[in-house]
Amino acid sequence: MGRYLVPRFRAAGREVVTISRTGADIAWGDQDAVDAAVDGASLVIGLAGGGEIGSGFSVEVAKAWERALFADDLPSTRRVALRSAIVLGHGGVLRPLRTLARLGLGGAHHDGRWPVSRARRAAGTGHVFGAARGRQRFSWVHIEDVARIIDFLEQHPELDGSINAASPHPVDDAAFMATVRRVLGVRIAFPMPRWMLELGAIGIRTETELVLKSRWVLPETLTAAGFAFAHPELEGAVRESFDREQSA
Repeated sequence: MGRYLVPRFRAAGREVVTISRTGADIAWGDQDAVDAAVDGASLVIGLAGGGEIGSGFSVEVAKAWERALFADDLPSTRRVALRSAIVLGHGGVLRPLRTLARLGLGGAHHDGRWPVSRARRAAGTGHVFGAARGRQRFSWVHIEDVARIIDFLEQHPELDGSINAASPHPVDDAAFMATVRRVLGVRIAFPMPRWMLELGAIGIRTETELVLKSRWVLPETLTAAGFAFAHPELEGAVRESFDREQSA
């Protein structure tokens, strides 16, 4: 998201200062520089995890960030917790899915039983078996709409609090993967069982809960305020994402 937003804001003539562990204008450990950059800024964007209210790894990450965001009294600062669904665009989640689909592994993600260590349970990262066979719900949003939502929120000071950044047309996992295959022209697809997902998650240091847990959110606050999505339908969003990657 950051790699998309930074050049977009700079192209609009805005001064952008990035803060990260590596490769940014300011390192997180330089507290004085962080304070100076944030103080008086017209817009501060924190890129952290999102998730629907419930339980599980991504949800606990989102709750922790929201508690920190709203913890202190800041009467002169408007705060918005933008709960982003899985973001589609050039790269990101679609890149490995594109590769898997072309290898014939672009089927639905099937849940299953898997031993969960005590440490993962304690950390809240152990996904609980839900018996879904590609029917887990899947909310998504295109990266261009994320940027447009941020612009919209900046222009509408009456909006604050928690706001869902998600397409108005979510699907389920099986439909999502079918759309990926259709756009790529792939006809053969085997489902991805949980054991395979768990091994892959270890390799890229993530959690299977991110694809096995149902997420079904709607952008009710945004649509009520008059926001119009540039990519409301999944197939158009996936096709644009792959076309952009191909041209790049």
